[in-house]
Amino acid sequence: MVNNLLLSVPYFYTKCKWIIWFLLIATTTSCIVKKLDQSPYQSQQFYRNTFANINALQDRSSSNNIGEPVGIGWSKINITPTLASPIAGYGGRRNKKCDKILDSIFIKTFVFAQANTKAALVCADLLLFPMEVKQEIDKLLPTIDYQPYQIYFTATHSHSSLGGWGRRLLGRAIAGKYSKKLVQQLAIAVVKSIQLAQQQVSPATIGFETIATIGLVKNRLIENNHEIDSTLRLFKFCKPNASAALAVFSAHATCIPSSCRNLSGDYPAAFTLQMETTENIDLVAFAAGAVASHGPILNADTVITTRISQLSHGLYSAAHPVWDTMKTIPAAQLHSKYYPLYLRKPQLRISPKWVLAPWLFYTFLGNYPSGISVLKIGNILMVGMPCDFSGQLALPLYQQALQKGLHLVITSFNGGYMGYVTPDKYYQLNEYETKDMNLYGPENGAYFSEIISTIIAK
Repeated sequence: MVNNLLLSVPYFYTKCKWIIWFLLIATTTSCIVKKLDQSPYQSQQFYRNTFANINALQDRSSSNNIGEPVGIGWSKINITPTLASPIAGYGGRRNKKCDKILDSIFIKTFVFAQANTKAALVCADLLLFPMEVKQEIDKLLPTIDYQPYQIYFTATHSHSSLGGWGRRLLGRAIAGKYSKKLVQQLAIAVVKSIQLAQQQVSPATIGFETIATIGLVKNRLIENNHEIDSTLRLFKFCKPNASAALAVFSAHATCIPSSCRNLSGDYPAAFTLQMETTENIDLVAFAAGAVASHGPILNADTVITTRISQLSHGLYSAAHPVWDTMKTIPAAQLHSKYYPLYLRKPQLRISPKWVLAPWLFYTFLGNYPSGISVLKIGNILMVGMPCDFSGQLALPLYQQALQKGLHLVITSFNGGYMGYVTPDKYYQLNEYETKDMNLYGPENGAYFSEIISTIIAK
């Protein structure tokens, strides 16, 4: 009986081999790819989970001490590496070892405090605020009596700054060889910067201006599209014998091309240094605004340092006439929040209707939690996004906030990362931002805009 069964196997395979191979290939393929999820985002559980959190979370770090001014402290830590350190920014930059230090890079931190309420704003001269570094910082925060929701992270988005912090395959492709030691060193530097800023907290006044710029930023996704956020948003912090500033702008920090291996903070570093030295400001920090689809306007034929100065001097020319006359007042209220963000399963497209299976996506890119950060100081509302958020999407949100009497400031790279978020009408566009780096499927433009709109309205 056994021999008869064994003899029947070759016969069965000969007759059915095409069916067997078809089933094998179909099974394998179904494990590797999935059909694109195009169901409406508002009908899905991830949407309900996110808004349930937004509606349920109280102002856990909210001060009711109206009339008692917010105190401020600031600090900076130099994180400039040695030569041969990896640099992050471009996947096409094959050799990622730094061959020259063009300028210094820093962690710049502001701490805001009012009675028993405090929050830290951390600006890193990096491509983004790395997820691995944030996870290390979260472990250290109890040692300095902070909780994760009290830390607002952002970055300058320099494409030629320090790498080595990406543990997964894509992270290594962008940021070079991973170094656990470097991640720990960055985390320690951030915690130290918070401690130093905390020690400097004292009464201060705050000013805020929106400044129009011309000829510095373009829509790099759609040629000749003039829907751009070209506004420089400038904070001024004043004490009797000291001052500091924070600038937020939406042009990608890509003055240095992928062919160059100079480590640099790009135009944000040059701009902040020029402001510090010529305006006699103790510290000037920079945060990338809503940078998706927003590129710098550059003369491609000029040398690197000239390209950098085109942007940095353009911003300085906008800020300089305003700085001395900016009015500052005490801020009467402070609060910070962090809303966990729920998303579709990953939707990295390999064709118009098929995406990489989630397990493969997580293998290559990792599976990190993400959320939306909120820091409100007086009538200034800062919203930190875990992505390259579109300046086109930001424009109507700024108007909504103004109608509520708020100055909205949207920044990118808050310690999570889920790709580019661009207007949904461009979802099928075969471009880097809309296809390769739109990682979580259609309708994220509407989804994220609805979240920010709800935060403004609360």
